[in-house]
Amino acid sequence: MRADWTQMNPTLPVLTPNLKKLADQGVQFSQAYCPSPICSPSRSCLAVGKDYDKVKIIDNGQNHPFDDPTFYELLRDKAGYHTMTCGKLDLRHPEHSYGNDGKHVVNGVDYLAKWGFSSGVEIGGKLNGAKMWQRNRDMVDPYLCYLRDKGLAEIYMNDIKTRDFQDAFASPLEDEDYIDNWIGRSGLEMLKNAPKDRPWFIQVNFAGPHNPLNATRKMLGRWTGVTSFPPPHNSTRFTGEENLQIRQNYSAMIENIDSWIPRFLEEIELRGELENTIIMFASDHGDMLGDHDRVAKSVPFQGAINVPLIIAGPTIKHGPPVTNPVGLIDLFATILDFAGIPCPAGVDSISLKPVLQDKTDLPHRYIRSGLHHFRVVIEGNYKLIAGFEQTHAGKNNLRKSLKKLLFGDRQAKEIYHAPVSLFNLSKDPYELQDILAENPEIADRLRKNLV
Repeated sequence: MRADWTQMNPTLPVLTPNLKKLADQGVQFSQAYCPSPICSPSRSCLAVGKDYDKVKIIDNGQNHPFDDPTFYELLRDKAGYHTMTCGKLDLRHPEHSYGNDGKHVVNGVDYLAKWGFSSGVEIGGKLNGAKMWQRNRDMVDPYLCYLRDKGLAEIYMNDIKTRDFQDAFASPLEDEDYIDNWIGRSGLEMLKNAPKDRPWFIQVNFAGPHNPLNATRKMLGRWTGVTSFPPPHNSTRFTGEENLQIRQNYSAMIENIDSWIPRFLEEIELRGELENTIIMFASDHGDMLGDHDRVAKSVPFQGAINVPLIIAGPTIKHGPPVTNPVGLIDLFATILDFAGIPCPAGVDSISLKPVLQDKTDLPHRYIRSGLHHFRVVIEGNYKLIAGFEQTHAGKNNLRKSLKKLLFGDRQAKEIYHAPVSLFNLSKDPYELQDILAENPEIADRLRKNLV
């Protein structure tokens, strides 16, 4: 989910009243950035509070290791939290099964427990889930087992695997069987069964609005005749009708996720814990939606790396949106701070708790993001992109070299000397004008802080 696709953006017809209510009660960070614009590295960086170059997950092809403590583990082991997760956790992306019960025990190894969870129900998401069912119909995940038992798994797989990005026709599933509604129900059930004699943490990992754009017929029903979307920027890839359908489906998936927020708040209130619970809404990466003729993720532009971040709860003072850059990885230190756990040495995360409670200013810092061959660094309004290739030529060789180098000094030097572009996001939020030539000193300062 990209940061600008909410009701707080007056140029959009998308309705997210529950997100807006959270923002009105808490704090919205309008310049929050993911550490990598792809699922697994971003989630791995979040789990350990470190920048992309400090984790061993360079794309969706590796599993998160056990030798770096996650904040889930610290919550559970240092402060006695009952830690829970449901949905698409994605710390072990390339696997073909998470177990039919979603407990992620493979060859006797309890992956969720080793990462720090007391309990969990994990699924593969849309694309990975369809691949799992295609390869192995016996051991998959609990959502696919649910679809199988209703005679829908094959229908679901065929629908997912045949879609290109711009294919915005309705899902053959009904609302009850839609993946995010299954995840929402699973999370509510988990929360209902959480112990009441100790603190708890839950991470609900919705699969949407990740492509493919498989909103249901009912979800799309309200969009009939709604056409008031701004067009993509610097884009010629899709027709006007395709752009409209993409935006309608994307918005429908977001509105459906928004509808789950009050259901979780209601359950927390029934538990008598609403006045003692912090709520955080964020995403692991964004979506280009046609900007710069790009779709989905994996690029350094704002649509892919600028993600929503809203935090609300008791003791959090409402204020205007925070426009200073922060990182998704800052949730690591923030959560530990609220739980009273010291932040480990060597992390890049800082706690946002002082900003949330006392309205103190954020310290001057550089926010980084990267994937494979490119790196991004943001300082205030300025954003430097290094090493990005407009085409994917040479990507495979770079990917192989990265796996060998594991981000050593040589790779840092290669990134430092890579071609760069510089943008002023306050004046040019869609990165249409490279101002490198006029600002060599700014570019040089940011270049030195890429890694």
